Amino acid sequence: MAVSRRMEVVFGSVFPNGAYLVGDVEPVQDYNADQRPDGTRPQQVDPDTGELI
Repeated sequence: MAVSRRMEVVFGSVFPNGAYLVGDVEPVQDYNADQRPDGTRPQQVDPDTGELI
């Protein structure tokens, strides 16, 4: 059964031994938005918080 909304989860319960990233972290591009005049795309915005992804 799928959940149609977000659930808050404590980081330690999901990653009890910690977590780390491998590789570069990049912003998520919004492919539904029009390209800018310079050819780039805007960054996606989280629909719930309004923060950049």
